[in-house]
Amino acid sequence: MYRQLSVLLTSRDDAVATVVRAYLVGLDAALAAAPAPATQEAATALSSLRGDLAALLQRPVAPVSSPAPAPPAPAPPAPAPAAPSAPPASGPPPAGPPPSAPPAPPVAVPVAALRLAEPPPEQPPATAVRSWIDVPSLGERVALFDPVSGQGLRLRPEADIDPEIAQALGLRDGDLGVDHRIAVAATQLLALGPYDPNLIDFLPSVDGYAQARRPHRKDDLRALRGELLRRLRAYRDAGDGRARARALVAVDEGLCSVRHSQPAEPGSWWANWYDRIRRDTVTVVGAMPGVELTVLSGRYEDLGGQTEHDARTTGPRGHVIACLRLWTRIDGEVYRGRVLVGAG
Repeated sequence: MYRQLSVLLTSRDDAVATVVRAYLVGLDAALAAAPAPATQEAATALSSLRGDLAALLQRPVAPVSSPAPAPPAPAPPAPAPAAPSAPPASGPPPAGPPPSAPPAPPVAVPVAALRLAEPPPEQPPATAVRSWIDVPSLGERVALFDPVSGQGLRLRPEADIDPEIAQALGLRDGDLGVDHRIAVAATQLLALGPYDPNLIDFLPSVDGYAQARRPHRKDDLRALRGELLRRLRAYRDAGDGRARARALVAVDEGLCSVRHSQPAEPGSWWANWYDRIRRDTVTVVGAMPGVELTVLSGRYEDLGGQTEHDARTTGPRGHVIACLRLWTRIDGEVYRGRVLVGAG
């Protein structure tokens, strides 16, 4: 039931999400006002239920009182009062415990700021995030929000991988290797794309250069999804050796060809995302016999003949901004790479 409620809360159907949220808020308020349970077992169950509600509603977990102990035996009569003591020193009465402040909403980072090495945390108003979408991660937990749509995204390791991506890869339960990391990266890319207008899809077009598609537009996101699924299926169906090496390099290219109009800063979330994908590809493909790989970089004019279908973007003229496809030699046969070049 928890999963169904979580899906409905993060649904794009605002009417359904509103009804579910109102029901859960009312239930949580009723449980908070209820007297302490009579048994420890009931107190434990109530604590677990309220913890689930807090997770669904993105609230801090409120403690549940343990069952009240039996009343103590009557106390003996109090002794006669002693002589009055000296009056207290003049001054204000001692202050009681300060009133507890209402819990603040979670600090969230704007989606578009993930390309920065130190994205500034922003605290959206409590009503700014209308609903949340859960996105899988590799152990990290990050709260994001889009100030335009009011949509919140939570990177969480327990979130589900996009089912189309899992099917395209043939991902099996319990598989936490390279294929799992590819599936998480692809799901993250397709989930974040609609909320980051600075992302550009630099996959090659028929004219030999890249056609700049922007995943925040529905048609361009659909095209990117279709191309990624095609490459993932080809990788799944490839055998061993040369075919599998080329298929994994193609998957790497499909993911690493989506870049920002201003490159991600070193140490940023996106820079680490690209590094993780490229590191897995180089490790797996580079370990195959008869395979050589090169991550292309430096001055474009020095790459003579090592690339094709290159893309251009703003940046230092004539310098490689990013390697979109690895240069590969497999059993003596060369497959040229592809780069993103600064055009000034």
